[in-house]
Amino acid sequence: MKWQDVKKYLIGSSVGIVVLFSALFLLTGFDYTYSGDIVCGETCESYINVTTTYWRICFDSYNGTKYEEETLFKKQTRSRTLHVNLDKIDNIIKTEPEVPVDWLVPTYGNKWRPIKGGDCWERRKVNKIKLVGHKEPSQTVKWSFDLGDKVNIDPIWEGESNIVYTPSTDRICRDGKCNLVLYSGIRNVYEDNQWKRVEDAQSLKNSGIECVVDSDEEYIAECLDYNYTTKKIKFKINNMENINKDIPIINYKIKYNELIGEKIKEKTKEIKIKFKDLDEEQILWIESDFGDIIHFGEDSTTIQLQDADTENMEDMSVGEDIDRGTTSFFYLSDVASSLHRVYIKFNITSIPAEMTIDSAIIYLYEYEVIFEGGFTVVSHHVYDDTWDGHDETDMTWANQVCGTNFDDSTDCNLTIEDTTAVGITPGWYSWSVVNMFNTEYDNNNKNLTIVLRTTTEGSDNDYIGFRSKEYATTSLRPYLNITYSEPVTECSPTLNQDWEISDNQVCDNTEVTTGTGGIVLIDGGNLTLINNANVTTSGINITDSGGIISVYPGSELRKI
Repeated sequence: MKWQDVKKYLIGSSVGIVVLFSALFLLTGFDYTYSGDIVCGETCESYINVTTTYWRICFDSYNGTKYEEETLFKKQTRSRTLHVNLDKIDNIIKTEPEVPVDWLVPTYGNKWRPIKGGDCWERRKVNKIKLVGHKEPSQTVKWSFDLGDKVNIDPIWEGESNIVYTPSTDRICRDGKCNLVLYSGIRNVYEDNQWKRVEDAQSLKNSGIECVVDSDEEYIAECLDYNYTTKKIKFKINNMENINKDIPIINYKIKYNELIGEKIKEKTKEIKIKFKDLDEEQILWIESDFGDIIHFGEDSTTIQLQDADTENMEDMSVGEDIDRGTTSFFYLSDVASSLHRVYIKFNITSIPAEMTIDSAIIYLYEYEVIFEGGFTVVSHHVYDDTWDGHDETDMTWANQVCGTNFDDSTDCNLTIEDTTAVGITPGWYSWSVVNMFNTEYDNNNKNLTIVLRTTTEGSDNDYIGFRSKEYATTSLRPYLNITYSEPVTECSPTLNQDWEISDNQVCDNTEVTTGTGGIVLIDGGNLTLINNANVTTSGINITDSGGIISVYPGSELRKI
């Protein structure tokens, strides 16, 4: 495009940087590249590389000269240098929502500085521009140079996720939505000024996981330190003169997996240690898995790690033949005279009050299939989270809270909430429990109890085993995954009045205006525009209490 035509876009008392750049990029011989979308926190950096094969562009101030009313001009008729009057440029880059953005150019030593008089875009060189934005860490911002269909540079600075760990939960929040995972037992440990997974921690002392020693008077043991795979034990034997030092006095088992045919089977091997193998202090580092029990002496002293009951309060299977409440696994079965159902109770008090629950899903890890394998498993809500006064140690098939015939509609919802086909392949299986979760959450209850059963009880020949909260490998225990968001109000400003927003309002595929009124964010209120929503207002005021206006691609916030 000829420079005289480009100049028409730059008429006015003050031209913004976006309009200036968009217009310059239309000049004959101009080309540009730019960096794409990024995830960033308080400071965001994007880059534009400009090349020009014909024009040279120089920037300077011209107040008090014959060019002071010009924005883009030539000093000489035949010159191929165009001049930009910086006094006519509004050094504000418009973004959605509006955030401060710095326009920088390179200087010596790989450093950057603001543009100044005398800077030029040279022909046949790469002229670099750096835009630095400043925003809230979780805020998502769009900025663009847009001039019809001729110039379209529109990267997005996506907000960082806010991640908060506790020993038994992961919470990840971004743009008003959060995902919370409730684990069975301790999953995270704070060590070396950072959160680590249990299996990565050097020490589990003071983590909530205890090293429990049950000693008799003759064989005494002390757990000095421990982690996921080793334990440092100090042993003491009274009446040492009566000990045959060649006889093993310490034994423990190591569990491992072995592929047998097409199935993975859990195997164990026993380790025996003789007293003469101990050092002078009788201290020994023992390699043993999280769930191994170390036996000392005549099997009279035991050492094992004990996890805490955290978000998963209880899990078990009740069976017509056997109940499993404190084992590392539980069963589902549809075999006549050997039916099994699974009951799981989670504490849900980690969810903040007055949130909108978008989803809630329970996950179980299948590790074993017996007989034919594979059936349909359904989830139900157990209203009575006291389990009729029972827990995982004493609830049985006969006294189970939903009844042996699954017909107790007072304590259990007999309507199926979700259905999942569970196959013969080991791995994770899940069920939606969002409806029952909302029921408990809306009633301010502390716990959620779920019961799982097969749809073919008594009519088939299948057992499927799942890992429980007692299983040694913490990453394979049951967990509950919840996604929630702050409640939103559909946007509905009153014409010609200030629109005071103190909650979270969402304008979704709509067009509204405040007329002569403005948008006022108070008490941390937020406004979000999505799906081609358009909002027109006379002004924007964000009070000292903060607040964010987020405008997603396709939507517009217009100021009149």
